[in-house]
Amino acid sequence: MAYKKPEKLKRGDTIAIVSPSWGGPSVFPYIYENGLKVLQEWGLKIKEFPTAKMDATFIQANPQVRAKDINDAFADQEIKAVFTSIGGDDSVRILPSLDKKIIVENPKILIGYSDTSTLHDLLPRA
Repeated sequence: MAYKKPEKLKRGDTIAIVSPSWGGPSVFPYIYENGLKVLQEWGLKIKEFPTAKMDATFIQANPQVRAKDINDAFADQEIKAVFTSIGGDDSVRILPSLDKKIIVENPKILIGYSDTSTLHDLLPRA
């Protein structure tokens, strides 16, 4: 399949917030909430997926739940971009559960850092 470039974000677009690696927002909720506030000030609508604020211990133990949020965010036609809440060191465990067909057929901007690089590397190859 050929890679399709996603559209640019504009005011009023809806973005997904997911935690594919570490449940940092459950540990540092005030930092997470400040980040959401900035995104809203930029005119973006926020759609938090279940992992966005899940307990860090639960997230670490359940890579399939993290993968489901990625799959669901890419499948959601309302979502224009997927933002990861924080990096970490565990996103490699979600790779077997990602639905590459959904990801390829629904191109979206993926924003994240650190461990999100695992997903950045996967996308052009999906």
